Amino acid sequence: ALVEFPPDEVLLLPPRSLLKTSSGKIRRSGCRELYERGELGRTKSSAVQWLAFFADLLVSAAQYGIRKMRGGAYCAWAYLLLGIFGCAAVLLVSLLPSIPLRRRALHVLGIWLFRLAGVRLEISGLEPIANGAARIITANHASYADVLVLTAALPPVFACVAKKEFARNPAAHFLFARIGTLFVERFSAEESISDAEVMIQAVNQGSTVLIFPEGTFCDASNMLPFKLGAFTTAARTGAAILPVAVSGTRKLLRPEQWFVRRTAVRVTGGTLLKAQDAGWDAVLALRNAAFQEIERLMHRPD
Repeated sequence: ALVEFPPDEVLLLPPRSLLKTSSGKIRRSGCRELYERGELGRTKSSAVQWLAFFADLLVSAAQYGIRKMRGGAYCAWAYLLLGIFGCAAVLLVSLLPSIPLRRRALHVLGIWLFRLAGVRLEISGLEPIANGAARIITANHASYADVLVLTAALPPVFACVAKKEFARNPAAHFLFARIGTLFVERFSAEESISDAEVMIQAVNQGSTVLIFPEGTFCDASNMLPFKLGAFTTAARTGAAILPVAVSGTRKLLRPEQWFVRRTAVRVTGGTLLKAQDAGWDAVLALRNAAFQEIERLMHRPD
């Protein structure tokens, strides 16, 4: 009556048999297709609908169980590889005669560890480390896997800066010292000043130093405020800093969890940064520039 056209056919349909969108509008094209097939208005019995519902439920539960089993099997494989390569690393670090050889051995072991684990490492922008232009490397810290990833990704020429808690463990101190690790205090302000002198001395003697300026990591995905040790060292030595962004390790091994997940990891070097002078304002400006550069490399807003 509204369009002044007589209908060709009038169908009496059961309730709720017309297809509708999520907002309640009639899906005209879908209803037309059902009409052309002669299926418009056909409804399944409640028993058939319940059977279909439980069948879908069983399929979803089975798919979920398969995913969990596959994830558990991969996690077990990852830890088996980690145990084998860890034993090889301890043996090589203990027996090889020089720090460069030990670092190179750990680098090769790290590469093969991630290859066999099926973790793809995407690496770019690290040339300033290999050619000696960057003497200080600052990287974000999101997971216990960061050190393993950077050992495999970075050229094996750097000394890692670690918290002093490791130095209090005789076994850890022995192994870390064998690869030239520098130990720093995270909490005591007085000791952190003397620790900065250790880093300055190492850089002045020609070492390349890797520092996590956050000092630790947490559950939150954003970066923690940067501590000033790396930037004080850069300002007082005149060394260039290479900000490095590590992405994917939080998914690979989440904080406060030990379940390993298979994922790609990206390690990206940024723009070389240098302090304008050795003053306090230059140190703060360098810290802020490094923070912003890593945020940019990770494609995340501040």
